[in-house]
Amino acid sequence: MNRIGIIASSGGSVARFAHEMLRNDGVELHIVTDRPCGIEELRDKTASSHRRIEIPDNRQFSIAAREHFQSIGGVDFVVLFFLRLVTSDLLTSVPCFNIHPSLLPAYKGFYALQRAYSDRAKFFGATLHLATERMDSGSIVAQAIATLDANMSLQQMERVSFVQKLYLFLILNELWTNRILTFGPCNSSCEILSPTKLTSTSRANPSLDNLLLREQFQTAVAAQGIQWRP
Repeated sequence: MNRIGIIASSGGSVARFAHEMLRNDGVELHIVTDRPCGIEELRDKTASSHRRIEIPDNRQFSIAAREHFQSIGGVDFVVLFFLRLVTSDLLTSVPCFNIHPSLLPAYKGFYALQRAYSDRAKFFGATLHLATERMDSGSIVAQAIATLDANMSLQQMERVSFVQKLYLFLILNELWTNRILTFGPCNSSCEILSPTKLTSTSRANPSLDNLLLREQFQTAVAAQGIQWRP
């Protein structure tokens, strides 16, 4: 059973869909927010705990979030759906991950999809990476990719990006469950042990190994009317 910390200032749709798929495995979500936001509406259904920390200073927020997670017995790792940077006060205490809507190192920062669309990039995707104090610069753990077709709208890109981020969330949980992530001192880096033993496709590296999760993911994608298969 994985205890996953979520720090969010958004709607939390990725976390909600992921929890629906993972709850039979006993996955717990422990949510921290810094403002009223959509994910708080989901807390009664998806969260084992929730706390809002309305502190504007990034360092003081990070300290408060660290202390909250410690007060509930700790979490295994944290996923950020956050509009702010967290500091080493949190990052060194627990591995923190971000899921960025681009194929890093391309299009770091805000409005990544919009910038790729404006540039008419040939491909776009999402990247799961270890969070550091530098924006979108930590170790890359997994990526998902799609072709940017000439007739694709920005709204269609956003829908594909959503399911890519959901897929990478599931990948992170699987990698953690299988105990094949290793970290540098103070969570300064992250690597996959024996990466050659993992599977991959032309659209996702690595790819999900759990057959049931793959089927659940495809069902969710089909229900959204999205044409993307990992």
